Amino acid sequence: MVSGLTKAANAHLTYLNRFILIGAMKGEMVLTEISRKYHLEACVPSLEGFGFETEAVFTDERNWFALILLKRTDSLSESRERRT
Repeated sequence: MVSGLTKAANAHLTYLNRFILIGAMKGEMVLTEISRKYHLEACVPSLEGFGFETEAVFTDERNWFALILLKRTDSLSESRERRT
């Protein structure tokens, strides 16, 4: 889904206790959703292999949907060394 911004927005990330200001330029478009089907068991190790560390995983009661909070590690080579 792509949304057009008409004014700046201030988003509060409760889990991180941070605010993010999303600026808006006239006619600027923002990608607000990407929906894909993955299995967490396969997805998380793959993301870690590309230099990300899992901070938290949020799922619904049936584990049909998930939101993964990731943090970039220091380097891609560092994450590859951890896998071997």
